[in-house]
Amino acid sequence: MSKVALTFHTGGVYTVDTDGWELIDSGGEADIYRFNMGGKGYIAKVFTEKYTALAKPIERVAEMLRRLTRIRRRCGGAIPSSLIGRGLPVAFGAFENRAVLVFHELKDFTTVSELIATPDLLEEYVSRHPPEERRAFARRLLTGIACLEAADIVHVDLTTANTAYGSLEGERGVFLFDYETAGLMGAEDYPLIVLPARDAYYLPVEALKEAGINIDQPDPGELPLNLSPSQLPDEIISWLTWTPTWYGLQLVAYVHAGVSLFYGLPMLSPKHWLEILEGEAQRGYPGSWPPLTMLDQGYLDQSEHLELTKIWRDLGEDYVALVYQVFIADPAEKMQKPTQTISSILR
Repeated sequence: MSKVALTFHTGGVYTVDTDGWELIDSGGEADIYRFNMGGKGYIAKVFTEKYTALAKPIERVAEMLRRLTRIRRRCGGAIPSSLIGRGLPVAFGAFENRAVLVFHELKDFTTVSELIATPDLLEEYVSRHPPEERRAFARRLLTGIACLEAADIVHVDLTTANTAYGSLEGERGVFLFDYETAGLMGAEDYPLIVLPARDAYYLPVEALKEAGINIDQPDPGELPLNLSPSQLPDEIISWLTWTPTWYGLQLVAYVHAGVSLFYGLPMLSPKHWLEILEGEAQRGYPGSWPPLTMLDQGYLDQSEHLELTKIWRDLGEDYVALVYQVFIADPAEKMQKPTQTISSILR
């Protein structure tokens, strides 16, 4: 690489010498660099030629911004901060036939997956931020996920590994990233992109074959793939819709309390979990998390149930209602698109 012209969202255009860029990661879709300009740190994502042609990352981000701006009043008057740190770029450019996106650099950066997997880091996070701060982090993250969903932007890899805990311009927070090439529902020019090894491992390949897309599980040589939502069967659309909902609610739980939604709950076989679901149905779906049937059937005692209920209720009744809908709904409904999704928290 040599020089690249970058156009910033403020309107400025700067030619940058890339010889001083530090390569920090290299993957199947892009090379990632760190560089400084004007006393500020930035992250540059330089996409491969194949991925540039396939995903159109610059044009795709422009469409994302258009959608998010259109619904910003539902999102609180502005695009949520959890989407800005490492998710939405501050500049774009091109190096030959490779698209370049530039993001803010987060200071003291770690992924949430590293955070929850490292006891010392997790202890520091929980002790450093009192419950009200972690609740604020989690609510901002929940709002960001809800706004993506409301804009029909599908981040199919919404996991702890793609969420950053760090500092942006002196303010601590939790930020989503790696969604600049997410699928845009209803936009045939920006199909869903399936990446090697990651998404392909989880794809219902039999349903894909019925749709005329023949891949093994996984088959990196054939990836990435374009998946046009209008041409996909209901099984795939259901998978695409449930994935960010399922992982998103879990992700918010980790940021809020440092533990999974299933923290403190016993390991249950499918048969026993079905008994819980049947018990909740008989109760008329009262809506608590953990389910009250767990208390009735002796899986939790009174003090355990009260403690766990308090943890999740502290994050908001709307969050608890969503969790209940996703994890306690009739299993037959899991094959359909959810009737209540994360975007329902936006009023």
